[in-house]
Amino acid sequence: MEIPSDPHRVEGALVVKGEPPLIAHVIFRLDVGGLENGVVNLVNNIPESRYRQVIICLQDFTDFRKRLTSPNVRVIALHKKQGKDLGIYLRLWKIFRELRPDIVHTRNLGTIDAVFPAAWPGRGITSMVSMVGTSSICMGTVKSTRCSGAFVVL
Repeated sequence: MEIPSDPHRVEGALVVKGEPPLIAHVIFRLDVGGLENGVVNLVNNIPESRYRQVIICLQDFTDFRKRLTSPNVRVIALHKKQGKDLGIYLRLWKIFRELRPDIVHTRNLGTIDAVFPAAWPGRGITSMVSMVGTSSICMGTVKSTRCSGAFVVL
């Protein structure tokens, strides 16, 4: 896919606003690890002029967040309880409703079910991307969705 010249529109999918689209990265915990390092590298390499970003941690975060190079990237902890914590879905829905992200990016199996609160009625999410190892699951309100290997374009 070619990168569009208008940073606020991707193939007509994202609504043009006065500010760049918001990507919400959902991970289990921001701590030292390969998955977390991958998310931090991704966040650090996405231009701030093109996208705003937030990292939502289902559990918590550590000083590993200091690896983020932009002070504009908000890190949110939802303090998921050990085991089954059904309240996490309501907390996710509330934070998605508050933030109104244009794109929700979940990472690995521990966060894949975050796509459900993101897609609950009234949310109006444009795109959802879920990465699980080298497999990708595409889901979204965009009419045409293309998946290619481990990279998802919605």
